[in-house]
Amino acid sequence: MSTQLTYGSTVYLKNQGDDNQNRWLSGCRDSGNNNVRTSNKETEKDRIKTYKWEIWKRWNDMGSGDIQSGDYLYLRCLFMDDRWLTGGWEPDNKGVRTDNGGTQFGTSYEWRVSLRHDDDDVGRPIYFGDAVYFAVYLRVEVVDNPGLFLSGGRTTGNNEVRTQKDIDKPGTFQWMLEEVERYDIA
Repeated sequence: MSTQLTYGSTVYLKNQGDDNQNRWLSGCRDSGNNNVRTSNKETEKDRIKTYKWEIWKRWNDMGSGDIQSGDYLYLRCLFMDDRWLTGGWEPDNKGVRTDNGGTQFGTSYEWRVSLRHDDDDVGRPIYFGDAVYFAVYLRVEVVDNPGLFLSGGRTTGNNEVRTQKDIDKPGTFQWMLEEVERYDIA
C-alpha cells in the first residue's frame, strides 16, 4: 500500500507528458536561482537538490497532517533556503520561477493540488505514486476563476515549464509524486 502525502514531505515531481521520458521538475536553475525547467535528474547528480521539493502548508509554517485533493500548499526547492515555486507571471501569466517571496508571498505562490483538473475529487487522499495537477489562482476574489495549471516538458527539448488555463496536452499537466527517501533528503 502506498503512503499518503503529508505536509513536510519531500518529493520529486515527474512530468507525465507523452514525450517526457525522465523529465522532472527542477528549480533554482540560473545564476539568480530563479529558473525552473524539466530535466533528467539521473544525468545531473551534482544538482540533485534542485529536483527536491518540500511541501509546506503555508509559506511560514510547514504544517502537518495528510494532504487531500483540493488542498492548497507551497512548494519549496531544497537547493537553497527560501526558494519557492511561483507561477502566473509575465508574459501572459505563463511564467514560472523559484523566488524568495519575502513579504511578497501571495496567491502566485500557493498551489492547489488535485487528482483531477476539475473538482470531482475534492477531499480524496493523495498518495505517493499518484499523478496530480497543480494550479495557481492569481485573483481568488474573481468568481469562476479557472486557475492556471502547472505544465512541464514543453517546447523543443521538453524542458519548458509554464502555467496556463487550457489543458491542451493532458500529460504535460500531470506530475507523478515520488517520495524522496529520508536518507536522501540532504
